[in-house]
Amino acid sequence: IGRENGAKSDPVNVQTDLGLGKFSTGQVALSGRIQLSTETAVRFNLRSEGLDPQGEVELRAGLAWTGRSAGTVKTDPRADIVARIQFNRTLGQHGLAWREVASDIAKLRLRLVTRDGSALAAGGPQLDLDAENGPNGLVGKIAVRDAKNLNALDAAFTLGESLSVKGKLNLSTGQLGVLTPTRQTDICQLRGELDFKATPDSWSVATDLTANWNDLSVFSKTIAENTRCEWKVKLAANGDGKGWSIDSSTIQGPGDIVISIRKPLNWKSGALPSDSSGIPIELS
Repeated sequence: IGRENGAKSDPVNVQTDLGLGKFSTGQVALSGRIQLSTETAVRFNLRSEGLDPQGEVELRAGLAWTGRSAGTVKTDPRADIVARIQFNRTLGQHGLAWREVASDIAKLRLRLVTRDGSALAAGGPQLDLDAENGPNGLVGKIAVRDAKNLNALDAAFTLGESLSVKGKLNLSTGQLGVLTPTRQTDICQLRGELDFKATPDSWSVATDLTANWNDLSVFSKTIAENTRCEWKVKLAANGDGKGWSIDSSTIQGPGDIVISIRKPLNWKSGALPSDSSGIPIELS
């Protein structure tokens, strides 16, 4: 690894967000094994022709971990990751804050594909992320497709002075292929919309989600088979360094259960809700 020192810092006016000096690497090859438990291990490898933070970088990685038994066959889950980054300017030299790193990147492409190397060939989800720098920062899209190549997540994001992510979710546990839980069933489907925004000092989130459980008996033998359940959640919340608040919330469950708040709930850091004495929660 080669590194060049940047300009000497002023001892009177020290920067709080120090950047990286110029650096570069030759070919990179790493591999290893991590034992998570007696029955679960993760193997990995990482390869790159070199890292030039002033030009273009391509990284390739592979993961493999312990599978699960499916009848007489044991799954062999694997993941392949490819990342390609083209830089506007030297990575990290202007600082390591997200707005600076986002400005360093001209184009970014990331692809993650999961698959099953066993005879079962269960398949798996894949993720594609594409982003390009524009007037508002790094602007891109995220797409996740399940094992049946159906849309599980479509989201758009902007990363600049702030982070903004807005997307639609339509995910089923029964369509995760090699990542599906041991019991082969659609235990839960989650669908809806998510809107998230953040700055270095604050954040806000709004959700409108519906969760469907097709068979609650997988959680307890005392529950009859094929017992279904649906919950709807609408939530708007925000926070900053002083605390956070839930602006609105409505939760609808089975049997016409509705939980809602009549006015915002405000938390100060380390304290109970500032208006909890009013009990602004309704249950019907």
